[in-house]
Amino acid sequence: MVNFASVFIAVSLAVLAAAQSPSRILAAHPGAVMLGSDPNSNWTIAYDRDFKEVARIYTPPQQVLNGTAAAPSPAPAALGGNCRGMSVAELQRLPAWTAIAQYIRTTWGGGSYNLWTAWEGATEAWMCVGDDIVDLQATASPVCTINTLSTGGTLTGTNGSVTIGVTSGFASSASYTVTKSATIGLSYTASISVGVPDVLGASASWTAMAQFTNENQYSFTTQINNEVQQTVMLNAPAGSTCSLDYQSKTCHETVKGRVPYTGSGWVLVGFNERTQGHYYWWVQIDDQPYDTRTSYSEFTGSVNAHSKGRYMGHCT
Repeated sequence: MVNFASVFIAVSLAVLAAAQSPSRILAAHPGAVMLGSDPNSNWTIAYDRDFKEVARIYTPPQQVLNGTAAAPSPAPAALGGNCRGMSVAELQRLPAWTAIAQYIRTTWGGGSYNLWTAWEGATEAWMCVGDDIVDLQATASPVCTINTLSTGGTLTGTNGSVTIGVTSGFASSASYTVTKSATIGLSYTASISVGVPDVLGASASWTAMAQFTNENQYSFTTQINNEVQQTVMLNAPAGSTCSLDYQSKTCHETVKGRVPYTGSGWVLVGFNERTQGHYYWWVQIDDQPYDTRTSYSEFTGSVNAHSKGRYMGHCT
């Protein structure tokens, strides 16, 4: 059984000015967990858990807007760069909404209310794409082929040596398609880091950047090229024909991955009648477990990689 009284931090206010968001006010006044205000008041009162006054903050009221993703204020730096405002409809599609709605009923009763996630000039509810590397999981064992090839013959010069150009290292390309979009951030595009698996068995993993859109059937690709050009010098009698044999390895692997879209910030609950002394209360979304306020965009695809190496020279 979840103890909602200890899980949530609630904030009560008429409306806060853009420069005095709930997060900023609570951070500036240790011990404050609730903020109270009234219509037409220029002051917000910070309270502790026992409703004892902690501080008074000058916050001229502004008009509350219907919460959408269009408010112009930037996301807090702590959330990273892949964010946009989250609408009320998106919040209600997250698993966390069930617990938030239950908390509202438990704390303030069953009165009717409206919800907002943004107000004039400011947004306090955000949808963010994680900055962590998106790890891929193999859906089948890689299929590899290994061949021994030759560079072809090159005549040795009169000085008894020959230089042959070679390519060594590996290259990888992959293509992916979204099979299930996240319930929030639909059609939102962000830069992600994809961890490319070591399909060649070289004991090394690599990361590739990609533009990712949360949309069913959206396709994207990644490429990595770690190949380098080198030269190999062979010594042999003049007039000899020299070549290099090398190993070429090609592997193919099918994979799957998922990109997290996470809700964060605050939602404003506006009651039609004064409740616990105020009409408006804020509830913090981040008090919910990460998994319940996160929806995943899932994709599948295939990785192709090839390498060249193990050069051996011979002359005839």
